[in-house]
Amino acid sequence: MQLRALAGAQGSFDAAFSIGSGIARIDVRFGTDHDRRRLTTMVLSIAYDLASRASAGQPALVATRPLAIELRKENRADVSAKDGGVSYEWQAGDPAFDDNVYVSTPTSEPEVLARVLNPAVRAGVLQLIQLGFERILVDDDGKLEARAPAENLKPSWEADRAQRAVASFCQIAAHVPPLEHSGQKRARAPLAGWSTVLFLIGGAGWILSVPLFSLVAEVLHKAVGRDKAHQIGVLPVLGCLALALVVGFYVGRGYGRRVERLAMGRSDAHTLGMSASLRGFAGFSVIVFYASYVLLVLSSV
Repeated sequence: MQLRALAGAQGSFDAAFSIGSGIARIDVRFGTDHDRRRLTTMVLSIAYDLASRASAGQPALVATRPLAIELRKENRADVSAKDGGVSYEWQAGDPAFDDNVYVSTPTSEPEVLARVLNPAVRAGVLQLIQLGFERILVDDDGKLEARAPAENLKPSWEADRAQRAVASFCQIAAHVPPLEHSGQKRARAPLAGWSTVLFLIGGAGWILSVPLFSLVAEVLHKAVGRDKAHQIGVLPVLGCLALALVVGFYVGRGYGRRVERLAMGRSDAHTLGMSASLRGFAGFSVIVFYASYVLLVLSSV
């Protein structure tokens, strides 16, 4: 890979390394598939506070941290959410940036966003997106990161593309302002606690479906004192599954819309709603499946 050659780094194709720059060393790491045979993502990363030292002559910007700014290529869902009044996105007044980049963040203060996403930063972001990077994260858990999907890790990059990517990332890093934490805590996303619970229930229920189902069947067997849990046929169980999927879909969608309404006016309202819908589907479908299965077994006693 050209970035590895640029850094003069050795090691396996997915080994992390760092590249020297005029600001600080930039970490480069990779994501792979489960078998570690294929790269899936590449990430350029530097600590935000380390990067902002290049702007040490500027007064510190007082803001609630982390800023958690995600910059990505604007898509139809983003435009639809804005047109529908669901999400509100900060505008830089720079058509080249505003028409191509979506700013998703819980940070809502216009003066903070204008200072962080200054013209030099916006230019660097546009260049990275044009080079195929899918997301640029600013002060996300204290880091400045740029992420590219696997398609852009192929040798088809032009000879200078790696250098252009590093130069664009360095341009962003060199122009983000130093931050001073306001000391305030950022409000959590609407119903975040419930969404987490549903995610955990759904994750456990679907990932551990076979052992969990066996455990529930065994508990029911002992509870009813007969082998009813094991005598239930396959078709009734499939009926419980079908019911769970249908109910989970509609209830999850309703839950997602509820979160979206509560988050209305934020730039990430529509993505929060989509995430809540998926978590709701996962969690409610598991709850409905086991509830209907238990009722099925008990009704057969």
